[in-house]
Amino acid sequence: MLKVEHIVTGPVEENTYVVHDGKTLLVVDPGSEPERIEKMIEETGAKPVAILLTHTHYDHIGAARCDSRSLSDSCLC
Repeated sequence: MLKVEHIVTGPVEENTYVVHDGKTLLVVDPGSEPERIEKMIEETGAKPVAILLTHTHYDHIGAARCDSRSLSDSCLC
């Protein structure tokens, strides 16, 4: 069963989502505050496999660089 975790990040209150099944996960629009996003990822116990960017505004991609260190080239636009 898929679970969707949600946090609001940054000064413009961008919505970031982590979708996971307990084993693997997808990060959607990692806006800013990479430490908070990474903590949420760790709490799921799932392995990040991709980042989905719905569009390239700064408030939706700010933490993508940080997240992509462990995802190599698994960034989808």
